[in-house]
Amino acid sequence: MIVHCELSLENFEAWSGGKDTKDCLSHSDLETLEQHLTELYPDGMTDSELNDFLWFERDMIADLLGYRNADAMFDGDSNSWEEHYNELLQEEFPSEDEDMIAEFVSEEISDNTSDTDVVNDFKKWREELEEEDED
Repeated sequence: MIVHCELSLENFEAWSGGKDTKDCLSHSDLETLEQHLTELYPDGMTDSELNDFLWFERDMIADLLGYRNADAMFDGDSNSWEEHYNELLQEEFPSEDEDMIAEFVSEEISDNTSDTDVVNDFKKWREELEEEDED
């Protein structure tokens, strides 16, 4: 026999890794994720599918909720990846113009770039801009 029921994500009793993911999310995160899941799975999900999604799609969940990655989501770091990279570059280059850093992050960086690569890419980008100004 198959029984279908409707319940909120907040009331879903996840297990194992799905529970770990669910437990790290705020009430607001759960509401937002539930809205996304309703759009992504209009026909619904089984309890196993939902638990597996929570367990194995952490990067996707972090992206849907605006975290820079799953680690940031678990750490409760609500900075988006753009905010993270802006802060990183402002710390590494304190004399650099904040607008220039923001332009670089928004135009040149994606969400799965390592911190080291962001710093190195910013150095190269600045050098290229300086060369263009010299011409």
